[in-house]
Amino acid sequence: MEQVLRGGDESWLTRVDVVQPALFAVMVSLAALWRSCGVAPDMVMGHSQGEIAAAYVAGGLSLDDAAMVVALRSQAIAELVGSGGMASIGLPAAQVGEQLAGYGGRVSIAAVNSPASTVISGDPHALDELVAACVARGVFARRIPVDYASHSAQVEAIEQRLVAQLSGICPRAGTVPFYSTVTGEQLSTEALDGRYWYANLRQPVQFEQVTRVLIEQGCRALIEMGPHPVLTVAMTETAEASSAQATSVAVLGSLRRDEGGWTRFITSLAEANVAGVSVDWATTTAPHHPTRVPLPTYAFQRQRYWLSGRSVGGPQRRSVVEDRDAATSGSALGQRWAGLSDEQQQSMLLQLVCAHVATVLGADPADIEADRVFQDRGFDSLTAVELRKRLQTATGLALSPTVVFDHPTPAALTQHLREEITRTTEENPGALTLLDAPAIDQLTSDIEGPISGRFKPLVPVARPAVVPLSFAQSRLWFIDQFEGPSPTYNVAVALRLRGELNANALGAALADVVGRHESLRTVFPAVEGIPQQVVVPAVWADFGWDVVDATGWPASQLRQAIDSAARYSFNLATEIPLRAKLFTVADGEHLLVITVHHIATDGASFTPLFADLGAAYASRCAGQAPVWVGLPVQYVDYTLWQRENLGDLADNHSLVATQLAYWEHALAGMPERLELPTDRPYPLVEDHRGGTVAVEWTAGLQERVARVAREHNATSFMVVQAALAVLLSKVSASTDVAVGFSTAGRGDSALDGLVGFFLNTLVLRTDLSGDPTFTQLLAQVRERCLEAYKHQDVPFELLVERLQPARSMTHSPLIQVMLTWQNFARQVNEPAAGVVLGDLEVTYTTVDTQTVVMDLVFSLTELWTSAGEPAGIAGGVEFRTDVFDTASIEALMVRLERVLVEMTADPGRRLSSVDLLDVDEHARLDLWGNSAVLSAVSTAPVSIPSVFSAQVARSPSAVALSYQGDSWSYRELDEAANRLAHLLAGHGAAPGECVALLFERSAQAIIAILAVLKTGAAYLPIDPALPPARVAFMIEDAGPVAAITTASVRPQLDEHNIAVIDVDDPRIDTRPCTELAVPAADDIAYIIYTSGTTGVPKGVAVTHGSVTQLFDSPFAGLPPGPEQVWSQWHPYSFDFSVWEIWGALLGGGRLVVVPESVARSATDFHSLLVSERVNVLSQTPSALGMLSPEGLPSVALVVAGEACSAELMDRWAPGRVMINAY
Repeated sequence: MEQVLRGGDESWLTRVDVVQPALFAVMVSLAALWRSCGVAPDMVMGHSQGEIAAAYVAGGLSLDDAAMVVALRSQAIAELVGSGGMASIGLPAAQVGEQLAGYGGRVSIAAVNSPASTVISGDPHALDELVAACVARGVFARRIPVDYASHSAQVEAIEQRLVAQLSGICPRAGTVPFYSTVTGEQLSTEALDGRYWYANLRQPVQFEQVTRVLIEQGCRALIEMGPHPVLTVAMTETAEASSAQATSVAVLGSLRRDEGGWTRFITSLAEANVAGVSVDWATTTAPHHPTRVPLPTYAFQRQRYWLSGRSVGGPQRRSVVEDRDAATSGSALGQRWAGLSDEQQQSMLLQLVCAHVATVLGADPADIEADRVFQDRGFDSLTAVELRKRLQTATGLALSPTVVFDHPTPAALTQHLREEITRTTEENPGALTLLDAPAIDQLTSDIEGPISGRFKPLVPVARPAVVPLSFAQSRLWFIDQFEGPSPTYNVAVALRLRGELNANALGAALADVVGRHESLRTVFPAVEGIPQQVVVPAVWADFGWDVVDATGWPASQLRQAIDSAARYSFNLATEIPLRAKLFTVADGEHLLVITVHHIATDGASFTPLFADLGAAYASRCAGQAPVWVGLPVQYVDYTLWQRENLGDLADNHSLVATQLAYWEHALAGMPERLELPTDRPYPLVEDHRGGTVAVEWTAGLQERVARVAREHNATSFMVVQAALAVLLSKVSASTDVAVGFSTAGRGDSALDGLVGFFLNTLVLRTDLSGDPTFTQLLAQVRERCLEAYKHQDVPFELLVERLQPARSMTHSPLIQVMLTWQNFARQVNEPAAGVVLGDLEVTYTTVDTQTVVMDLVFSLTELWTSAGEPAGIAGGVEFRTDVFDTASIEALMVRLERVLVEMTADPGRRLSSVDLLDVDEHARLDLWGNSAVLSAVSTAPVSIPSVFSAQVARSPSAVALSYQGDSWSYRELDEAANRLAHLLAGHGAAPGECVALLFERSAQAIIAILAVLKTGAAYLPIDPALPPARVAFMIEDAGPVAAITTASVRPQLDEHNIAVIDVDDPRIDTRPCTELAVPAADDIAYIIYTSGTTGVPKGVAVTHGSVTQLFDSPFAGLPPGPEQVWSQWHPYSFDFSVWEIWGALLGGGRLVVVPESVARSATDFHSLLVSERVNVLSQTPSALGMLSPEGLPSVALVVAGEACSAELMDRWAPGRVMINAY
């Protein structure tokens, strides 16, 4: 039992007399676990065998008596195995009963689980007919994978035995009310004697009736004790049908299949607690030393933050355009627009579009061709969004984020704008603005933020007493509360400054920047558990400014100090989220390290931060404070604006609700996580420690990526996304791949110059099934990217909350891989481009926080020369060091580059043709996989007797077989088998027939097996320990012409109409010892029965050739064949025995048969291995775990049948050949 419950040899789980006691143990253990957490039952019931556990929990049976009942009951059932079956029908019991009337008692109602779920049992053929008839009528019906018929007339055969065996149990008065599913009502546990437990097995289970009774008695929580919630559906159906009060009944499980750990149980406890069940959390969590943290309750409060009623137009910055009339706004413009001819409208708008295209590209408007595709001019997702934002501001229209892709030329885009303006002015003449947008700021992200046209303009608003956090901030705040302060979400930059630096001016300039941007001086305290943004006055904002004299420091010390500064752990409740430190490295050389918590910044924020720092530094060097142009808004304004515009989740027409509906559909059924090939198993809790691998790809690859993007109306980012999906699909063996990517979230131009956390994460789910071409995949990626952009306003945090993926501390939710892409178009490929601090030479220095937020984060940037030519793709990959090694990530990036090269060379090729491995890797795989041998032209397959006869001829006097002190040479074994074979042939043994073998482990069994094979017949091994019903089924199913056995177990075959030969029959000695005709290689050698996927045993037939070819190429490292000494430990009904027997005898080795009594004792078996000098031991890992390596220094091990643990490898492998054949 302990082996079974600890995940040992799974073959035990095919036996009902093992499974039912195991389930009993799980049930009573779970009940005790719930009690330990303060959840004790007010009443109990059980389903079939579950009543035994229920009786114990109720106090009606002692643990000894309950264990006796389940053990003897299941052993009695084992006698019925093979003669019956069970099925589930989706109909009420009354309707099922009508259908059973015509079967003459061959089928019975076994259980009434709910108003629409009935279980039947009985004759398997009748069950198949009933199930087929139901399915044909569209009624749910399926066979239950068991081959016995509980709760049917077949049980009556074991009545007297079971009642007699259980006569010694002593039921007693219980302490918890016990509701019997035999009687359908409350029952005194003193009545639970042996006859009751027979009735429990024979009578139908009245589960629906008892469930109704419990609900009527006031039960409000039904909790199932079991490894998986099998009965919860039935209880829920009954509860819903019971009464109007049933809506308050909670139906819960304890564990779930493949989720049977503590985390799942804690989830069940929480579900029970939410349903009103009292849980003793203090006791439950005490062993884990929990920390009490306040939850962010504001997200669930129905408080709205309204914008004030003031004018929301806001100031618009205008630039000079050729046609000043185009700058007219309001209703006058609408009236004038309506008065223009179609040609005038088109010309006016085309002039506007071309002017903005030129601004985005840094080109002359005269060079913009109206019919040239945007991609041909170098447009990508960044420039497309920038153009959309400019045109949106210029016209006042709400434009789709994909408008540039949907209308891919200036002329087509102009026509679309004209149609939209006409429609808009007809509906609202005052809506038209036609304002020229401001000059473009430096772009630092893939795609800009929300669909601004659907949002109200962002303007300063009156602030409530409590300012909530933005959605993105909320997630980081909760993680900080849960995990404690850490550098995981730090963003750090180190600048090397060469020249004459004014350190005081730099410190003052940093203070000026912190004063300008409220987000950099905001703390996040929680008041009554509710976090809020509190802006610290600039004069109190302490950013830890420190000037450190690092002259003379070795490089390692300086690097350590920089990394330490980058890894600063912020206390978000009391410290502003920015720190800065200056290291004096030498005269004229300094290092500035700025560390900001992600809750206050994102990648795009460093552009305005450095611009403001440069301006402030110049003013401070001149002895003045900077004179700022006021920021249009602050981050608090954005927070309130975001919540206002997203709307209420409860409103199906709100922006957040409609976009969430898209994501729910797009991500439905997505795998919980991407199964990446890690170097180590995932720990229970990820530690967020990270490493980085640098990436440098050539300008040639950059150009090829851009060419494919242009040819397919996509972007370079989309091409890389598609290639990454191909890579991840191949290494994870999954065709359903999800990768995250970011959007800047700065859809309103008021945010362009603001520092803050605006970034949002989107999910790109790619379907790679069906072996598409790269062109087809790129089209899919393009379509799904554009759809994601159209629904990008939903904060990732809300998406996770709504989709509710399985929460795990092992990995991040929804996505485990992130791709960020930046395109600094037309900018010089130089470090720190755009960072200006007076006359100082400024360059970036790498800084590593040594943290990572998910499994893999790919950060790639397109680089350009000063002339605007491609200069390559660079960046890095951050990875979790708790599961990945650096070398593995380096290899992964080589493979990604290889995918890009192959896909861009021929986009029409199928994904299956992409090879991730190079020539050297293929060579190593061939070596590891023994490819030369496996791919070599093999000899024609032959039969087992043919190979054995050749071995007899080579070494007739060598010892072939040992058993309990006796031994047989190869000649003696051959002659003994030949004599028996002649006798068997006289009973019809021949190719196409089979002969049953009923043996315990013995030398006679080996002789019998060889004899059957020599006749050409197949041997059918039958374990003497099997129940009679199972033996009868196998003999009836296989139809052997004869059976061979020993006198001790022969009585088990008396009831079968079959010729039985005793292996000690004196007639055998009178038969000739000559060879019979050799069977063919494709003749069946043996038939071994498994439990079958449906619960009905299935015979698996294996040919001679399959066995002999198994030993054509022996495992490397084993002793030469004649020197091998194998043990034969496994029963003949387990195919591992085939490996043991013929591994020895077909190679000229010696086979040591382990006696039955020795096989049951690990100590005796170990002694036998030592005394017989066994040097090839073949075992399952579970069996091997019971043995000691002591005294077996030269044994070679072959383990198979199940996974081998690292602990077992560590214990046995040193100094030995150990082969894992699983």
